Amino acid sequence: MLRVNRREQGASSLTALCFVISAWVFLTALLRVLPVYLEHRVIVSAMHSVAQGYDSAAHGREEVRQALQKTWAVNRIDGVESDSVSIDRRRTGVILTLSYGVSFPLVGAIDGVWRFDDVVADSRSARRSL
Repeated sequence: MLRVNRREQGASSLTALCFVISAWVFLTALLRVLPVYLEHRVIVSAMHSVAQGYDSAAHGREEVRQALQKTWAVNRIDGVESDSVSIDRRRTGVILTLSYGVSFPLVGAIDGVWRFDDVVADSRSARRSL
């Protein structure tokens, strides 16, 4: 007759509890960080869109700031102001530079801070690649 070893029956309660807690922490962190990352991608996309539509003869700094503000208003971006964007106008295009940080709650009284340094949208590099 076969002997069954009782130690090889599966995970203990403690192992299962550790797995559940680890999964909960990972999913909580993911659900807190993902919106911040997605908002950053929208900000970068808006900056590239405004840089691509830039015409050095027709647009000044204020028009670029207004275009950024309108694009961010449509996409409901509140964490960044157009005044914090550095605008470098050139004859061949425009370079938009932005550095900002976002503070977001993780768990309870623990907050996370994510810094996005030197977000650059350069209209000149896209024209060269076309």
